Amino acid sequence: MIRLIIALFLAASAWASNQYELAGEYIFTSNKYVYLSDMFPSSPNGNAVVAKSPKAGNKKVLQPDEVKQIAVKHGIELDEAQLTAVTIERKSVAMSDIAVAAAVRPEVAKHLGHEDFHLQLDLSKHVVKLPADTNIDYVVQSVKLVSGSVFKAELRIVPQGEVPIQATVGGKIVNTVEVPTVNSFIRPGQVIEEVDIAWKKVPSHSVSANSAMVIEDLLGKTAKFGGIQPNCIISLSKLTEPKLIKRGSLVMVHYNSPQLSLTVRAKAKTDGRKGQLIQLERQKSKTMLEAFVTGPGQAMIMPVGG
Repeated sequence: MIRLIIALFLAASAWASNQYELAGEYIFTSNKYVYLSDMFPSSPNGNAVVAKSPKAGNKKVLQPDEVKQIAVKHGIELDEAQLTAVTIERKSVAMSDIAVAAAVRPEVAKHLGHEDFHLQLDLSKHVVKLPADTNIDYVVQSVKLVSGSVFKAELRIVPQGEVPIQATVGGKIVNTVEVPTVNSFIRPGQVIEEVDIAWKKVPSHSVSANSAMVIEDLLGKTAKFGGIQPNCIISLSKLTEPKLIKRGSLVMVHYNSPQLSLTVRAKAKTDGRKGQLIQLERQKSKTMLEAFVTGPGQAMIMPVGG
């Protein structure tokens, strides 16, 4: 109880004498202005503006006599032992590559006459420090195609409540093409169905004559050893027709000609994929046949000359 009384007495004494401690020698702020509460947190007049913050990413120093003037102006009795210079730094952020690309892309599309591309921005040569914690608009003033794959754009960057900034940005235009891929891992031997297929835009230079380009390249196929990873360009060499007939299974073998239609059952001597010629053995006579696989458990003997 005695300690509480002493603490209240000391607080009341400080308030009565208007003595407030300086927050420190460094103020890191995202505000456009420095407020009294930034320097003297316990001051009752904390919302009072005492200085203008520097530009984003910059620093300014309030010398000891300036700090003293601020204290005197606001009726604060500053202990001389606390009197020191105060450095103020304005928080900053870099340009948003996502926001810049979103602003520039429509203008580049107008020049190209199509939208099958994505932009590779190079902002490293155009360092612009923007105020943190502020809404920022990117306005495209002009776009120039330096070549078929390189562009430059003039931007007017407008931080809310701040002076607009002019900036030049550039980058590469990467033409894209849409290819079929899979949306989840495909195990070896798993048949690819329509629900497994997704479309993805990829750089045109990343596809080749051996890449799957149409849905028919994937539909009904199976993955070879190693499987197929999702959301990747698929090489046709990683695909194969599924095994429609397994060695030792019974197969319905059909023969159709203008003169005769015949169906017999035979045992497959090998595995078979669609269109593949396989050997079969008739169950009773044990005679050997050759037929083309037409479907699961189905094969067809082609008529002579057919």
